[in-house]
Amino acid sequence: FDLGIINYHPVITWTVPVAFFFLVLLAGIVFNIGRKSNLIVFILAMLLPVTTVFIFMLLGGKIDMC
Repeated sequence: FDLGIINYHPVITWTVPVAFFFLVLLAGIVFNIGRKSNLIVFILAMLLPVTTVFIFMLLGGKIDMC
């Protein structure tokens, strides 16, 4: 398995997950307005971008191997 995704397309590889992270974080803040802070929702919101990065790494690896 080659992690050539960083050399493959660094702009797309790191811009999309970071933007997605901020969108999820913003959505979490919006949905938490008027409620008590839900730790589970916050943890899920933090885990979502991480899984997105891994998915992009897997997809990028498959695209790079083709």
